[in-house]
Amino acid sequence: MGTGVLTNLQLTPDALMDTLAESLDGVMILNKNRNVVFYNKACERMLGYTREEVSGESTYCYQLFECQDEQGRPLTGKSCISSQIFDGQVGGARQRVLLRHKDGRRTWAEVVFSPLKDAAGKLELVMAVMRDINQVKQRENETRESAEAIRKQLQRYQAELAQKYGFDQIVASMESMRNSLDKARAACQSDLPVLIAGEAGTGKTTFAKMIHYHSARQNQPFVTGSCSAVEPGALEATLFGSPSHARGAPVGWVNEAAGGTLYLQDLESLPARLQLMLAQAIQNRAAGTSQNCEKALPDLRLIASTRHSADMAMYNGALRPELLYAINVIHISLPPLRERTEDIPLLVQHFLDRCNRMGARQVKHIAPRAWSLLLAYDWPGNVRELQHAVESTYAIGKGDTLRAEDLPGTIRGEELALPGIDETIPATSLDEILEHAERRAILAALRRARGRRNLAAKLMNISRSRLYRRMEALTIVPPKGK
Repeated sequence: MGTGVLTNLQLTPDALMDTLAESLDGVMILNKNRNVVFYNKACERMLGYTREEVSGESTYCYQLFECQDEQGRPLTGKSCISSQIFDGQVGGARQRVLLRHKDGRRTWAEVVFSPLKDAAGKLELVMAVMRDINQVKQRENETRESAEAIRKQLQRYQAELAQKYGFDQIVASMESMRNSLDKARAACQSDLPVLIAGEAGTGKTTFAKMIHYHSARQNQPFVTGSCSAVEPGALEATLFGSPSHARGAPVGWVNEAAGGTLYLQDLESLPARLQLMLAQAIQNRAAGTSQNCEKALPDLRLIASTRHSADMAMYNGALRPELLYAINVIHISLPPLRERTEDIPLLVQHFLDRCNRMGARQVKHIAPRAWSLLLAYDWPGNVRELQHAVESTYAIGKGDTLRAEDLPGTIRGEELALPGIDETIPATSLDEILEHAERRAILAALRRARGRRNLAAKLMNISRSRLYRRMEALTIVPPKGK
């Protein structure tokens, strides 16, 4: 709007002051002495003082309103914006101010300070236009309190995860397992790739989560991807995401884990082409370049696991050497439970204590026969199978004693439905006669051991691995579905 239009409106000073007097925003005008020379009705409503109460040469604004900034600092003397304008330090300003109401309560206002000059350009007055923001501040405080509550809840959640996957939750006394724990602790201090090798049930996922939740990335995502659980044709999109932006297109594990940790299970199940692609992505990320890489790798920590020895997987052709060398920076090998027999009593008591804390039943004793069965079993499912066995026995049992008859049937020797020894099986050659005799001897030993292969091997005075090989060769295997 041009000045000519304003002139045509014939806005006289009196008309302008009348307009300011009726403004919905509070308008206060101060002179150099900080006396109030103008004070409208909105100010009266906002601050509780009448125009007569704030006027006069002996009345100063800072005595009436006691201004504070958002940090709680008093806005007096050189801290007052109007004083800074009169001193020439600032030409104008906008500030949130906490003012004291006449009745003593505090009220929030956003104030715009503007200099008022005479026709000669001399600064004479400062105008403060105030808008009530009490509701705005209330909403901000509520938002801040909600954010703080969420932050504290997240901290509690992170603390619970750190405790759940704490190193003290791993029960181990044997040196091999203690060495694995030491490597995991060291892995928490860096972002280097980690390869964890171990049979199913040995605790590979637990170790991966321990490393993540005790690392600098503990507040970032932890994404688990099983390479053996996805169809080979869908693995590339599942791993790296789909280039399509259509709704429902796979985001990809690597993108979901950005900033955090990606844990790839059964790495040897990844097709050879994708293994090479992943190896190149890891190497290029380490070198700080994306050249010659079909897929980009975001900022993440990579942990992978194999069910068998990584070297054996490479020699068998299941794992490409390029990927093994790229990811096998920190190598952690988890021994099977059959090689940690000294840890079985500690693990049984650990899982039993957990059951006692969570359940109504309190088991204080373990029957000798139950101990014998637990120690004689070879635990093909490793620690996970032992944990489920203790939990199952606790759930179905009664009283304060863990009894042998409550243990799962496989542990009690019911896994093998052993046939009787047939004396009439025909033999037409020496090899068949020897094979028949060997089968009869193994079945007899298994019957005496009630299906416990460890004990059967001892009864036959052969190694456990040899017994397994001969059982496989002679097709002496547990019936499926049991």
